[in-house]
This record gives sequence, structure tokens and C-alpha cells, in this order.
Amino acid sequence: MAQMCMDHHRSSDVFNECMRWANLVFSIIYTVEAAIKLIGYRKFYFSKSWNVFDFVIVCAAWVGTAIDEAKLDSIIDPSILRCFRVFRVARILRIIQMAKGIRRLLYTLICSLPALMNIGTLLMLIIYIYSVVGVAMFGYVQIQGILTDQQNFASTDKALIMMTRLATSAGWNDVLSAVQISPPDCDPNLYSDKPGVNGDCGNYGFGIGYFGTFVLVAFLVMINMYIAVILDNFSEAQQQEDLGIDVDDINIFYEKWMMFDPKATQFLNVSRLRDLVQELKPPLGNDKVTEDDILHLDIPLYPTDRAHCIDVLQALISQTLGPNKNMDEFEMIKELMAESFRAAFPTLVVEVIETTTKQRLREIRAAIVLQKALRRFKNYKKQMPQSPIME
Repeated sequence: MAQMCMDHHRSSDVFNECMRWANLVFSIIYTVEAAIKLIGYRKFYFSKSWNVFDFVIVCAAWVGTAIDEAKLDSIIDPSILRCFRVFRVARILRIIQMAKGIRRLLYTLICSLPALMNIGTLLMLIIYIYSVVGVAMFGYVQIQGILTDQQNFASTDKALIMMTRLATSAGWNDVLSAVQISPPDCDPNLYSDKPGVNGDCGNYGFGIGYFGTFVLVAFLVMINMYIAVILDNFSEAQQQEDLGIDVDDINIFYEKWMMFDPKATQFLNVSRLRDLVQELKPPLGNDKVTEDDILHLDIPLYPTDRAHCIDVLQALISQTLGPNKNMDEFEMIKELMAESFRAAFPTLVVEVIETTTKQRLREIRAAIVLQKALRRFKNYKKQMPQSPIME
């Protein structure tokens, strides 16, 4: 970011050379990073959107560098070359991966897009209707005041541009004043051959109703609906954080899991789950967890007493949310779990469940009870006096 901010007009040749080498170094760094990920993930590299984004940025950066080195400015349109060079700025967007607050805002924007498109379509329809009416009523108004050759109601396209600007309530009163022109500043008989036309004069009463209703509908209602939709989705994003578990907690779980499962088998022996939970931070982790606490989680067990990562994560989340958890909230978290799992493990390994940790705990407790009963029985037998018959 600092390197891109240093570029300026009329820079010296030495500065330009330093910037060229700096850009080359950063391009190499990003290329090495993409190559390492590509080797590690193989065909699953492109299943993650951020990897695709990085790959496109790397390719565009090298295309821009190649064009710069080949000095093709005289052959290719310079504006096309600038488009390739601008792609380098997109590297800044990588900070979204690290900034939690920016991610929340981006999530809010993405969730708001469908509703914003609907509101935008309705707003454009309102602007079009008012533009057609404006051409019919103010098409012959004298060019004066705020009205110019580019900003007027002489044609529908110019009226669309005018009304789009007025949708932000910027200068609508000046336009209203211009279309209220009356004699002697205008000639009401100028276009006498055209019926229904008041010369190059305006319409005082209609102008007030026209612009008043437009500002009310387009700005005070429609534009503020954009804000309402965004705030609603932002509240939803904030609500996910209020659950106590967000995507960062889930991603940290998978990072810790990979430390215990370096071969990415997706399974871990139940005896190692206690160490895993102790490594995690709250709300999913607990450094004082015991073996009995792990067994109480009711985690499904597979052959050779192995637990699957999804089952472990789901059990920890259920324990964190408590017995009275909201099912809608739990389903929302399960969607985050599925997305994070696909990022960590491209394929799902499926095996047959043998038992659960809670069932195993019952078996252990039953075995302990039987052992105690057997010991008591043996002690009882030893303490019983022998009968004469047996002697």
C-alpha cells in the first residue's frame, strides 16, 4: 500500500526505476505465494474465491509488467495499458481477509445487493416517468438560469440525466425556479403553431407539485430505503457476532485441528480431543476441560475410537450455545461450518458410526459398577465362614 501511494506526477527517473523494481519484487512475492498454494491445494485451489482473486491479480500484474518492459505504448492504446496497471491496486483488498470489521461491512453489502437492485429498479422507473412528464411540460422552457444546453427538458435523455441528479436533492430548488419563468421574461406566444405549448414560459403551479412530489418520493423515501436495507443487513451481521461464535472461531478450530491432524484425514482419536479443546480459545475452547467433559459432548465415534472434525466442532458449538439454543441461530452457524470445512477439506470422508462418546461413557461407568460389584462379591466370599461339609 505504501509503495502504491508513493507514485506521483513528474517523478524523477531514479524514483521511477525504484518503483519499477519494488513492483517487480512484490509481484514475485505474490507469485510465489500463489504457486505454493497451487501446489498444496492442487485442483482445489480454485474452489476458494480469495484464491481465484489472488490468481487474477497476479496474472494481471505480470501482464502489466510485461507491457511496461516491452514498451508497447506506441502500439496499444495507453488507456488499455492503464487498466492493466490499475489491477495492482486491487492487492489492497487482501486486507479484508485480516480485518474483521471490514469483512462485516463487505458481508453487509453483499447481503444487501438483491434488495438494493430491486429498489434501484423502482427508482429508475420513477425517474423515467418523471422525465417523460418533464419533457411534456417543460420541453420548450427558455434556456436560462440553471438550465443549459446539457441540463434541460428538451429531450428524454437530457431529462433523465437531470432527474437522476435531482434524485439526490442537489439543486432541485434552482431547477424549480428556472421552470417557473413567466412574462415579461418569456414569450407565451412563441410557439403558437403548437397547441398546448405555453411558448418558452414555464408552469408555476405544476412545477411546485412536480418537483415537490419527486423530491419526496425519490429522495426522502427511495434513497432512505437504501439506508434502511443496509442497516437491516448490518444488524443481521452484528447479530451473528452476538451469538458468541463467528467464522473466525470456526476457522481457528480448523487451524488447530490441522496441527493435530497433519495428514488431513479429518479424524482424530478421542484420547486427543482433550488436548485439542485445551488449545482452543473461548468460546469453543477450555483449558480446564477433563476427559469426562469430552465424553459428555456426545460425539459420534468411528472405528478405532476416532472422531470426525465436523462432529467435534458441532458438539463444541452445541455446548457453547447451551441446551436452550435457538435453532435458527444454530442453522446459521452450521452454514458457516460448511463453508469453513470446504475451505479446509475439499472432500468429505464418510465412514460408519460405531458409537458415541456418551454411550462410551455409559459403558465405562457400567464396567466400573460391575467391577466394584465383583470385588464386593469376592470379598464377601472370602469373609464367609466355611461350612463343615466343605471342610
